[in-house]
Amino acid sequence: MDRGQRTDYPDRIKRSTSFAGSKDAAEAFLSAGRVAYKDGDPPGAHCLWVIDRDANTVYANPEIREILGYEAAEMERMSLFSFMDDPSRRACLSMVQECRDGRECGREAIFRDRGGQSLPCRLNATPLFDADGVYDGAVVRLEQLLRGETTVETSTEETFLGHIFEAIQDRITVLDRDLRILSVNKAMQDHNPGRVLLGRRCHEALYGELNVCSHCPASETLRTGLRQTRVVAFAQMDLPTEWLEISAFPLKDRTGAVTGVIEYTRDVTERKQTEELARIRAELGVALGAVAGLEETYRVIVSAVASIPGISASSIFVVDDDSGRIRLVDHQSSSHRSAELFRKCETEPSYTVMVSKGKPLYMRAGELTGAFRSMPGVLSAAVIPVFHEGQVIASLTAVSEGLQDFPVTYRQTLEAIGSQVGDIIARAKAEESLARSERLYRTLAQNYPGGAVFLFDRDLRFVIAEGAGLASLRLSRRRIEGLTIDEALDESLRKSIRPLFSAAFSGKENVVEVEHGERVLLCHTLPIKNDVGKVYAGMALMQDITSRKRQEKERKELESRMQHAQKLESLGVLAGGIAHDFNNLLVAILGNAGLALLELSANSPARVPIQEVEIASRRASELCRQMLAYSGKGDLVIEPIDLSNLVQEMANLLEVSISKNAVLKYNFVKVLPPVQGDATQLRQVVMNLITNASDALDGKSGIISVTTGFMEVTQEYLDKTYSDKDLEEGYYTYIEVSDTGCGMSRETQDKMFEPFFTTKIAGRGLGLAAVLGIVLSHKGVIRVYSEVGRGTTFKVLLPCAKDPQTPAQAGAARHVADQSVEKLDATILVVDDEESVRAFAKRALERIGLTVLTATNGLEGVDVFRAHAREIDLVLLDLAMPHMDGEEAFRHMRQIRPGVPVVLSSGYNEQDATVRFAGKGLSGFLHKPYQPTELSNSVQKILKDSRRE
Repeated sequence: MDRGQRTDYPDRIKRSTSFAGSKDAAEAFLSAGRVAYKDGDPPGAHCLWVIDRDANTVYANPEIREILGYEAAEMERMSLFSFMDDPSRRACLSMVQECRDGRECGREAIFRDRGGQSLPCRLNATPLFDADGVYDGAVVRLEQLLRGETTVETSTEETFLGHIFEAIQDRITVLDRDLRILSVNKAMQDHNPGRVLLGRRCHEALYGELNVCSHCPASETLRTGLRQTRVVAFAQMDLPTEWLEISAFPLKDRTGAVTGVIEYTRDVTERKQTEELARIRAELGVALGAVAGLEETYRVIVSAVASIPGISASSIFVVDDDSGRIRLVDHQSSSHRSAELFRKCETEPSYTVMVSKGKPLYMRAGELTGAFRSMPGVLSAAVIPVFHEGQVIASLTAVSEGLQDFPVTYRQTLEAIGSQVGDIIARAKAEESLARSERLYRTLAQNYPGGAVFLFDRDLRFVIAEGAGLASLRLSRRRIEGLTIDEALDESLRKSIRPLFSAAFSGKENVVEVEHGERVLLCHTLPIKNDVGKVYAGMALMQDITSRKRQEKERKELESRMQHAQKLESLGVLAGGIAHDFNNLLVAILGNAGLALLELSANSPARVPIQEVEIASRRASELCRQMLAYSGKGDLVIEPIDLSNLVQEMANLLEVSISKNAVLKYNFVKVLPPVQGDATQLRQVVMNLITNASDALDGKSGIISVTTGFMEVTQEYLDKTYSDKDLEEGYYTYIEVSDTGCGMSRETQDKMFEPFFTTKIAGRGLGLAAVLGIVLSHKGVIRVYSEVGRGTTFKVLLPCAKDPQTPAQAGAARHVADQSVEKLDATILVVDDEESVRAFAKRALERIGLTVLTATNGLEGVDVFRAHAREIDLVLLDLAMPHMDGEEAFRHMRQIRPGVPVVLSSGYNEQDATVRFAGKGLSGFLHKPYQPTELSNSVQKILKDSRRE
């Protein structure tokens, strides 16, 4: 045979045979035979042997079987080499290899017949290939060397091929180009008894279709000239689907043109059923691993059984441990009548007996008993016991309205499902005894966000594990259910909760916080009791409260900071109020002292006591300024400031202000962003911090370090500082003062910024309080680090100036220098709620020739202004007054007479006091307490300016 010629041949015969032949293949067989049948060929040329690619016997003709003394069934699938001795086996192995390489070849060999007699022969082998050119076997011709000649006619070969055609049990059909049936084998005809097949189109004769089937491989083979295979499902009424594998091979003439098709059909229903049943079992396993509850578990099992093709209804019964009675827990049926009859099985003794025997029971048509006989349309039924630890605990029931009997594959699948669900049904029975606790468990699990709920038995074995909190514990229900605490949990968690779990069986309920690594777990264990009060199980509710504990800690810290801030704010309001009221008193004291000095002669003995009063008043005024600084309402003169330069300018003053045993070290950043602030007050901050650090050394040797720099500050950092609310993140310039002194306890740190709190014997307690007030008035923050015995660090952070080249204008006006008093002719309205202030202002202004009107509050001031609007040249207006404050009074006066000059007076700093008057034409600001010359100079200047306009 030519190497390029492709031919197909039968690979198996009878039950194990699938035919893959074609006309070319038939001709190849005949041609292979004729080569050996020419005149002069040696005896035995009629002995033909067909082997597959593994040299196993596919077919041996009668002549060979007669020579060797074997029956056809005995030789089937026997290896060609099994009839040879070792030397011959090695020779024929090389012959088979040459066939695999596509070459015809021959060898001499010695065969042994059934009786062991040697038969020297010559073998000639012709390789066979499938439609794709792949080696598929060989035709071996045995030429016996020692026996007489045997002649075989060509008709014998054709008869041989016909025998093969008829012997194959797959259904074979030969079609022409119009898909008309030319020939069928016995298997095809037997499958279609009584039908006329020959001469009809295959889709009409075999499938009852008017048009070519959509799945038809024959039409595709006619189109392409290539082998085609399809696996097709045919649904059957009330029966399992039939699956057929249909293959088509081209029939070609000598020119290679396709003249027809050989189509063979193999029933692969059993194989597909096996695959389908395996899929059902696999999906059941997956579904059982994902179910959330007992009822769903039953439903999944019943649905899996009901999904088996041909099963009409299915159910699960549970066996009671004590009584042995059965109870229907779930069923699935297309018939309401079948569902009712399933329920009847609960009370039917015969069904209970079936289950109790512990053996699968299959009832075919005509053998149905009990309730199954009453089920309409049921032909067969199966009862499958479910075992757990050697005991029947449940049963699966399946009935069919289409199957006369359950096939072997069905039986194997049902029994496999029965063994597969044994542990699950066992859990069901356990949950049945834990009915009350199970309901509680369900309620807790559904209303226990983020937690995990466990039910465990006396062996501390997890019966149920549920809840979203399992993930945070790195546990899963499938992983731990059925395992003991020792098997399921890691050592650290096990040691923490084992005592709690064990305590549940002594009837104790415990709620304990358990630390597990970096996490904190809240574990609540309680006993589960039966109707007689006996503890038979335990429940644990476990929740990861790490985040909550952290939030509680942060909340407490925040509340503490807020309380501290509120406390400081309250103290600041108190200090500011005291300073404001005290300033009003100082206006009268200091002002009247100044008036007295102006009136006394230089030699008057009263000048000295009055000057002492004035000095004491100024000291009191300074104390007020510190109190106002603490409250954040001190007088500010804002300008761009380089903190490094500011400290360097104070270096000499700082060095003489500290203890002789202290060493002062500076660490300055060369290029430092400026801040907007009041230089005088910031110097006071530095001085107070340095003095405080020196005192902390308590006369001992130590180091005080002053460091400047800038940093980006986040909200998280701001939250840990002493600060006002709503400060912005961003870049801050800082000055840091550290000492190696005694440090502060937590109690001292909580009080250190309170006014009048001090740890010094002779201290006033306004140093740090003033520092905080000044820093807050500059929109800054303070961060404090301190530890007893290891020193303290104060870090003052001020926001970097956004426009350092342009000094802030607020507070830029300085106190007017004392000038010579000039007599003026004008009328002044003084509005102040303090009688002493009004009296002093009236005397001071009348002294320089002014007419003075007074009012005790804003409301009265508006009435007086309305009555003398044309006469009044200037209004001296207090800011804080009862009934109507200065801002409202200012607005009413401007409505009465727009443009009237108004000077605002207050003990608060100018920036805070005048911010509400911005853009409204306020003529000036006079800070309390003020002296007569300050008052007269300020009024004199404003009157002159207004008259020039």
